[in-house]
Amino acid sequence: MQHEPQPYALPVNLLMAGRLCLVIGGGRVALRKCRSLLEAGARVRLVSPAAVPELERLAAENRIEWVRRNFEPADIQGALRPAPIIGF
Repeated sequence: MQHEPQPYALPVNLLMAGRLCLVIGGGRVALRKCRSLLEAGARVRLVSPAAVPELERLAAENRIEWVRRNFEPADIQGALRPAPIIGF
């Protein structure tokens, strides 16, 4: 009997300092992602028509770029990797 190969994840370490990262969504999970990316030194672009107050504050402090609209495929251009976030 042959077994199907099981998928597995490879741990990957990325140097994020100075890289543009895209976060899609404006809720609590997006906030955690933004904080982690900022801590790693990334430049963060948030795309969401609305955001939790903490994300609004990060944008007001110019710590993240907030694009206040729904995601469009062209938003990915120039970003290292999109981090889609579901829900508010």
